[in-house]
Amino acid sequence: MDYFQRNWESCSEMWVSFYRNSLPLLGDHTTNRIEWQFWTLKLSLLETFGAMPKTVNAIIHLLNFTRENCC
Repeated sequence: MDYFQRNWESCSEMWVSFYRNSLPLLGDHTTNRIEWQFWTLKLSLLETFGAMPKTVNAIIHLLNFTRENCC
């Protein structure tokens, strides 16, 4: 209870769905969309490289992937 009072009670209104109804969440109140985007990126890395690539290659792929799939 002490942990809750110290860390969460002061901002609990932020997490109550009633107060979140006006936020543009497109009907989704979970992290599913973000996790789906990460899963899509991981799948694209796997399909492109077959295994985890070197960091430089992964960064280049990430930039291209973002450019192609963003807005």
